[in-house]
Amino acid sequence: MKRAAVLVMLREFGAYRQLFAICAAIAAGWGNASAEEVVYSVPLIQQASGAFYVRGTLGGSVAADFLVDTGSSYVALSKQTFDMLRQSGATTYLRSIRGATANGRVIRAKVYEVSALSIGDDCVLKSVEVVVMPGSDRDILGLSALRRVEPFTVALEPLALRFEACRQPMDDRA
Repeated sequence: MKRAAVLVMLREFGAYRQLFAICAAIAAGWGNASAEEVVYSVPLIQQASGAFYVRGTLGGSVAADFLVDTGSSYVALSKQTFDMLRQSGATTYLRSIRGATANGRVIRAKVYEVSALSIGDDCVLKSVEVVVMPGSDRDILGLSALRRVEPFTVALEPLALRFEACRQPMDDRA
């Protein structure tokens, strides 16, 4: 069964019948990548805290371990990582923003465009917006990158970040 047919079923059935449509979608393999779709699988590292990290490269030369954080609007870099990246010439200043951190503290942060962000070995995202987090010692893979690889899942066996797309900025407009 094609995804479009499943979506039509979901729209046409009443609320009490949507469960049937969802079961049909599961039975048809909806959500599983077909042979034609490219599937990326990037190993995750689980810290003692339970947090998941993924290895990546910024600007083609600066390696970093990123906390995977769907609650972060941007890829956030520590000052140390950003300083290494800036020396390579792979950043362009865009603007300054006010934002709230996870603990509710309001900060002012600078937004830069990074020429490239690699997630694992095969997915290279070009022109990614990042913020530099004052006082932070960790790098965060936030939604400014994750929205370009959606849909994505976290697989527990083996531990991996899996996604079907590796979209570039002009792909986001479609």
